[in-house]
Order: sequence, then C-alpha cells, then structure tokens
Amino acid sequence: MTKVTALLASVADLLDEEGIAQKELDRVQDLVQQETGRLRAELAAGGTTNDPLHDLVLKAGYGVNDPSLTFYRGLQTRLKGRNGQFVMVRYPAEVRERCGGTLDESDMRHEEHFRLGILAGEELRLGNSIAGTPLITLPVDRYMHGAWPGSHSLVVTFKDEAPQTPFRGDFLELRSEGDPARLLEYLQNEHLVPNLVVGDEAFRAELKGVDCESFLFEAADALGRLLLQPSSAAG
Repeated sequence: MTKVTALLASVADLLDEEGIAQKELDRVQDLVQQETGRLRAELAAGGTTNDPLHDLVLKAGYGVNDPSLTFYRGLQTRLKGRNGQFVMVRYPAEVRERCGGTLDESDMRHEEHFRLGILAGEELRLGNSIAGTPLITLPVDRYMHGAWPGSHSLVVTFKDEAPQTPFRGDFLELRSEGDPARLLEYLQNEHLVPNLVVGDEAFRAELKGVDCESFLFEAADALGRLLLQPSSAAG
C-alpha cells in the first residue's frame, strides 16, 4: 500500500465515523426537541423552574441554555424600583408626504419615531405572538407615539392631533409607519441599545439632550400620570 492509498483509506474510515457521529447527533437533537417540548407543556400547565424569568424565556421559544436569558435578566434589573415611571423606545419610520398617484421613493420622508409608555410592573411579560410563539415585551398597558427631533420634527411631539387617546396593548406591537424592533434587539444591537430608555431619570436626560424638557409634563398628562410642575421661586 502506497502512502497515498493509505491516506485515502484513512479518510474513508473517518468519513464513516463522521456519518455514525452525525446520526447520533441527529438522534440526540431530536430527543432534546422532544424533551424541550414536554418542558414547555409542563410550564404551560402551571409548572415552574422556580425562576419566573427563565419560565418566561422558555415559553417564548428560547432554548434551555439560550444566552438571551442574560440580556433579559439585565433589563429586568433595570425595571426594579421603576414601576409607574416612563419607558421609551425610538425607531426609524418612513412617512408618505404625498397622497394619491403612484408611490415614489421621493414621496417618502424619513423620521425618527418613539413610543412612550408607563411601566405597569417590574417584570417582563409575554406579548403578541408571531407564528404562534409569544414575544417577550415590557410591562406597559398604555402608550403614546410621536416624532423625535433631528428628522422632520424640531421638537418632541406626539403624532396626530390632540387630544389623543393612549394605545392599549403590547408596547412593541406592529402598527404602521415603521415599528420598533423586537425587545431583544434593543438589548443586543449596539446601535439600538441607546434607543431603549428606562425610567424617569433617563427619559429626562434624553429630553434635556434635545432641549425639550417641558415635554415631560405633556407626556405625563397624555398618559394619565400625575406629575407636579416645579413651583417658581417666590420673588
């Protein structure tokens, strides 16, 4: 046997081993899927891992050891002590400027929109479903949407004419004129991380950065939150 034929035989043996290993891997992966399905069924029936956030992540379709759990845990830590405070997400949107006729790219303008809600708790929850799997969302029961400065608008403003009734439903639900990213993207994508603003202090800082601090009180009024205006100093 020459050196070449020996190497050829060695490679053939390894390929056989690879085929056997692949079959074993397929078998184990199938078992993992089956057991994970049983685990989710137990959770749906009221079972628990004794870690509510881990329960939530599993119900949302993530794996047992999915790295997303670390990101969600970090966010839930940010929610602690902020029940009743503001939370905001910003996202790009395209708005049609001319109605009627054939839609052309020049008919659209780019804006930065936001959704602003009131935290109704300190724990993440399940929201709307996509393809039968619920998404993890923020604990918000009502929110408003508007335009952020730097694009078409020069000031922070709510969309549509006042008075406007707050939306009720999933804070990150799909609507129109652009939609927020999924929550996990706001936690993992370095370009989106600054666009998730949690708590009054952080929201005030964002408003101060665009010289629109007075919008804080308009937002509180629109969302039915009592926020006292600072009294002027006595003369």
